[in-house]
Amino acid sequence: MLIGDRNFGVFSVAWHAHKCGHKVLVRLSEPRAGKLNGGSDPGAGTDRKVTWQPGAGDRRGHRELTGEERVEGRLIAIFSEEAMEILYLFTTLEEETAETVAALYKERWHIETDLRSLKEQVRLHTIPARSPELIACELLNGHCLLQPDSRVDERGCTADRHRTAATQLLALTGNVPGILPGGCTR
Repeated sequence: MLIGDRNFGVFSVAWHAHKCGHKVLVRLSEPRAGKLNGGSDPGAGTDRKVTWQPGAGDRRGHRELTGEERVEGRLIAIFSEEAMEILYLFTTLEEETAETVAALYKERWHIETDLRSLKEQVRLHTIPARSPELIACELLNGHCLLQPDSRVDERGCTADRHRTAATQLLALTGNVPGILPGGCTR
């Protein structure tokens, strides 16, 4: 599943992820949400089926798009008490409630703060690794250093108290051919 912030809430990202068989959940900018809503601002409480198509700007920036591409999904506009603003979300998740989708999107923030902590505490501002395998190893090893209450199992480092960026990284990289975090030296 791809969960992305507004910078990733563009058609090309959603289409490529969907084309590869991934579910998509991205935050949209207010103007983009309005376009997807037929030109009007979606108010809080909106949860409707939409068909996302590439616009002229999408096709200019991504020449492989012909204009025939489509991503079927939902446009959700939900007020966030934490952010005190409306979150505009596009998702291909069909069964989940709007509240569940919004809660899943908010989990993305926990991943970002975990990664920020890793970078600061373990001095990973720049990861020197170039291969996906070594990048995954560096993140996992850094996470293990920061989690004194965690245990190491056959899949890597997992925290007992809460899900963290590294455990979600394991879940993601475990499904990507060529990325084998279990082969890391700990």
